[in-house]
Amino acid sequence: MKETEKRLNVFLVEWFIKLLLLVCFVEYAVMGVINKLFIPVIQKHFFAGQNWEGHLSASQILLWLVLLLIGVILAALQMMLPTPINSGVGFLSDQLESASVKFAPELFSGSTIRDLSNLKAIYLFLCLFAITVLILLPFVLAALVYTRITVKEVQKIQKKQEEVKQEYDRKRNLMLSDIAHDLRTPITTISGYAKALQDGMITDEEKKQEYMDAIVRKSMRMNELINLLFDYVKLDSEGFVLNKKQVDLTELLRENAALAYSDLEEKGMDLEINIPENPYLIWLDPIQFSRVITNLLVNAMRHNDPGTRVLVEMNQRENGVTIVVADTGEEIPEEVASHIFEPFARGDKSRNTNAGSGLGLSIAHKIIEMHGWKMTLRNDYPGYTKVFVIDIRI
Repeated sequence: MKETEKRLNVFLVEWFIKLLLLVCFVEYAVMGVINKLFIPVIQKHFFAGQNWEGHLSASQILLWLVLLLIGVILAALQMMLPTPINSGVGFLSDQLESASVKFAPELFSGSTIRDLSNLKAIYLFLCLFAITVLILLPFVLAALVYTRITVKEVQKIQKKQEEVKQEYDRKRNLMLSDIAHDLRTPITTISGYAKALQDGMITDEEKKQEYMDAIVRKSMRMNELINLLFDYVKLDSEGFVLNKKQVDLTELLRENAALAYSDLEEKGMDLEINIPENPYLIWLDPIQFSRVITNLLVNAMRHNDPGTRVLVEMNQRENGVTIVVADTGEEIPEEVASHIFEPFARGDKSRNTNAGSGLGLSIAHKIIEMHGWKMTLRNDYPGYTKVFVIDIRI
């Protein structure tokens, strides 16, 4: 939302400056026309009849119009009010006349507004009113254009936000459906096995132990899924913040790789580590970043066969580092790869297996984004079929 507001503010400021410059240019042209055409005509027909060679600014004309309007009103009052009072009105009118002459002395050339007849004064007021409209017209049109642009841009943003909300609701509903699917399977197994044990249908002790083991495994699977859901929702909550510290990234990567080594070896996989010996200090949340590396390694273990080679690599460059977690296992289909970091983004085949919840990569991607970095999936790394790349820019 803040990014959207920032883009809108930049857009509106840019258009405001553009329109302001355009109005200044048009206003300069308008004032040139007024001073060369309109003001000489007004001076010739209403005042001394001399040629106008001066230059009035927009503020002079606008203020002069106000003073003239007040002068016409005072003249009308002086005609209607009784003698004792109209002398005071006449004094005000004189002061007003003096003020008018000060603003444009050349225009009057010895003549004053009081020298005009009431009809001519009204005509003069209408002429100046028309000039005032001409002066203000560029500002009015610019305001209307700016308002239209603003409304159109806001509507565009609202439409986009509505589309984003609809897409969010669609993904949320799909995620809830996937959650229900992943929870229903172990619950059904647990319920069926527990019912069979409760009813005494299983008399063989070895079979009973097999059922109880299955219940424990399915219960642990449900607990794991619920914990992953909790982690995913917690990362997206408003109050969650990263606890960043200055950490040696090379040492942190080695620790996480070492923790996964025995599990990979048990699965019959080979772990290759290519991490520089020199320390590389960086500000990050060590707990959350360790979760990223762990999730990537667990993903490699769950989705590949024995004999797969798994690589953990770190490459330093001038403006940051690149961390690579790659393997030689089966390639990810394009239709899955394009949504790999979305919650429950798994292929149809994996959804019917114990291949994982589909939340691990989504959590890892979210943590990297919260650090301000970028994580992508690639398949062009020499010697490996799929590669998760964490791009850290300093």
